[in-house]
Amino acid sequence: MSKCFCLLAVGVALALSAHGDAVISVQPQTSSIPEGNTLSVNVGVSGASDLYAFQFDITFSPTVLHAATVSEGNFLPSGGPTFFIAGTIDNSVGTIANTADTLEGSVNGVSGNGFLADFGFVGYALGSSQISLSNITLLNSQLISIPFTTRTANVTVSSGVQTVPEPNSIGLLTLSGLLLIAHFFNGSRIENVNRP
Repeated sequence: MSKCFCLLAVGVALALSAHGDAVISVQPQTSSIPEGNTLSVNVGVSGASDLYAFQFDITFSPTVLHAATVSEGNFLPSGGPTFFIAGTIDNSVGTIANTADTLEGSVNGVSGNGFLADFGFVGYALGSSQISLSNITLLNSQLISIPFTTRTANVTVSSGVQTVPEPNSIGLLTLSGLLLIAHFFNGSRIENVNRP
């Protein structure tokens, strides 16, 4: 009986720890932008408990996207003063390295859902690129690692050329007819005005 209870307790503990992991994700998970346009991407967290500090790298395809901006998200600042490091953009290899943020002082970490950091990407060339996270560290207020899972995103850069639909022939005929009628009536009125 005690052996059965121990196995049950271990199973429940494993299930709770797997279910309780924070999820770090790139959002939106799928998007499409015209070439030359800018896309705003967020790295978000859900299910966080006592998050005090984080660090991560981002990788992307430099032949499709170029990173332009990095700014602090709204999640950690909701818990107090922070120290944010934007990280280093390298568009030649497709990385943003060492983006980090930490609360300052003896305060509790933040729990719940929110954005850790915001990134601006430019559609550099046609194609698709995955935006992935690596070298992730999440720490609680005791500076103990927090378990997590990750989700990546996919971005497609499409042609920036807009195609104009062909006008239909009935619409053209109707427009031509209206213009002829308007011209006839205007010409007729001018002719009547000029008569003695």
